[in-house]
Amino acid sequence: MLKDSNSEGKLRENLTIVFIASLIGILAGIGAYVLKISIKLVHNLFWGKTESFLKVRGHFSFLYIIFVPAIGGLIVGIIMKYLGKEVKGHGMASVIESIFFKGGFIRKRVGALKIITAAFTIGTGGSVGKEDPVIQIGSSIGSFVGQIFHMSEKKLRTLVACGAAAGLAAAFNAPMAGAMFSVEIILGDFGISGFMPIIVASVMGVTTSHFIEGDFSEFVLPLYQFNNPVELLNYFILGIFTGILGVLFIKTLYATEKWWQNLKTPEFLKPAMGGLIVGLSGFFVPNIFGQGFDSIGLSLNNKIGFELLVIIILLKIFATSVTIGSGGVGGVFVPSMYIGAMAGLLTGKLSHLLFPDIVVYPGVYAIAGMGAGIAAATHAPITAILLIFELTKDYNIILPLMFATIISSTISSSIFDYSIYTLGLKLKGIILKDGHDVNLLSSINVETIISKDYIKIYKGTSLTKIMDIVFKKGGQFFHVVDKDGRYIGSFSLNQLKDILLEQETLSNLIVAEDIAYPLKTVSENDNLEKVMDIFGSTEEDELPVIDKEGKIKGVVLRRNLIKVYNNEIKKREVTNRILSKLKFTPETGKIEIDRGYVITEFPAPSHFIGKTIAELKLRNKYGIEVLLIKKKPPEENIPFPSANYKFTEGDSFIASGKKSSIERLEKIINI
Repeated sequence: MLKDSNSEGKLRENLTIVFIASLIGILAGIGAYVLKISIKLVHNLFWGKTESFLKVRGHFSFLYIIFVPAIGGLIVGIIMKYLGKEVKGHGMASVIESIFFKGGFIRKRVGALKIITAAFTIGTGGSVGKEDPVIQIGSSIGSFVGQIFHMSEKKLRTLVACGAAAGLAAAFNAPMAGAMFSVEIILGDFGISGFMPIIVASVMGVTTSHFIEGDFSEFVLPLYQFNNPVELLNYFILGIFTGILGVLFIKTLYATEKWWQNLKTPEFLKPAMGGLIVGLSGFFVPNIFGQGFDSIGLSLNNKIGFELLVIIILLKIFATSVTIGSGGVGGVFVPSMYIGAMAGLLTGKLSHLLFPDIVVYPGVYAIAGMGAGIAAATHAPITAILLIFELTKDYNIILPLMFATIISSTISSSIFDYSIYTLGLKLKGIILKDGHDVNLLSSINVETIISKDYIKIYKGTSLTKIMDIVFKKGGQFFHVVDKDGRYIGSFSLNQLKDILLEQETLSNLIVAEDIAYPLKTVSENDNLEKVMDIFGSTEEDELPVIDKEGKIKGVVLRRNLIKVYNNEIKKREVTNRILSKLKFTPETGKIEIDRGYVITEFPAPSHFIGKTIAELKLRNKYGIEVLLIKKKPPEENIPFPSANYKFTEGDSFIASGKKSSIERLEKIINI
């Protein structure tokens, strides 16, 4: 009876989440359509019936063309100043951050503001795409609906991912790519419990889009058949080319963004200034205006000249970086696809010149280039492959597409560790690996979670005695040492199973040293980020902790590491909410957040400048948690900085700890 009750409860819970995911998918599909219509309305308002940006030079004057993007930027700047800064830029970092550190909470007005600001940025000619805004719109819908139904934080995170998937799927008519995007980029793992509602939301998003607009495709594609395996060499070169371009795009974008941040100009004017620069660039090369679907279509059909391609690639990287960096609102997903398409056509044209009998359709290389460009920028090859396959619906392109995309992603991630999305998080002190922010653990040492509960066996111990130890002490892992206690290796209970049947024959021949193998080891001074990396690359459940002499001091258990990580996540979520409400003044001084624990703000003293948090040992030595680095404007504050953050002139920081620890820190600062 209990089993039936549990089954009914689980069924009810699953049906509820499927219903909510379906609702989110429908609303996100509507949101994607509203954004599309809004962009078109703004475009028509400023550019009349000139549907393609490629034709603006024939209808409008020089001054009009360069000032329209500036007007759009000014409108966006004013909206951000008075209504919400969080809509600035492409916004993907904020979506990921909300999932990992805010329990999936996104302010309700974000979606509406994103539609308006993205419409004015893109509609007036900003060199960005609609996909990141539509992802953020879907995410805010997922968060809003989840809050209405009072979902737990775990489920709310999943619903945010559902909204993101549905938004992207509806925007591109690509349900598989939308679902994979949320799993591969936003969540960073393939948990099946979260994947099911994401698929449902993605399907409903596309279904809603079909109901409103019908089954559509952005591009008219050339006919193609992949017959000659020799062409894979050309696609290999394309993968390398787009991989390098992807890194160039990422670094240019963030370097430009930093330049605009440091510019001593009122924030609301920066998008207008960026629009002016883009307008001037677009007057000479109108291909870089807007999302660029027209130009992508031309590239697919080999209708762009060789010389212009080189200019377009470099200018698109520049124009997109200026649009985003100055504060314009739009996505980097389509620009990366655009850059890849142009790189593909360029590669195809060169290949056709060299091998005209083999490379008959140069434009087809642009299709593979689209996927390769996305993968190079996002480090998400599966999403890229699925998206281009769903856009083309042509199985003939799948082999070269997969090949070029994987090569591109490999090259890009090998040259540069961070994608166009995760670099923004890294600059905020958040470093994600396999769906975890390992930076949370960078300031915690192994000694804090070392376990002395382990089984040590001398290397000469016979198999018979080993079995006695196993039956008496139990355990899953056994660590072998020499007579001086130095670590030799380990073996597991599973390893013993294979030799149990031959125990009588082997009991006097096998000793502990014979079955031990060396595990990766750590020291007490290593941080838990390193331990997380090791556990992520192995299947072991515990690691030996070794001192300088090679002697085993204890073990680190996987379950303990996960417990610490989850506690840090919880602590960050709670602290984030506290920080958003606290205002420190000389009158408030220290604010008590729990019995015996306080939070306060300090100016960074001169002897802190040039030193990292790890070097100062604020956590391990003094028990102080640095929650926020406050930078001089216009630089952005850094919440939860990494242990490698180096204090600079003018910094102040918010810290928490026991009252006695804070008072001790005050004395250190006043030295």
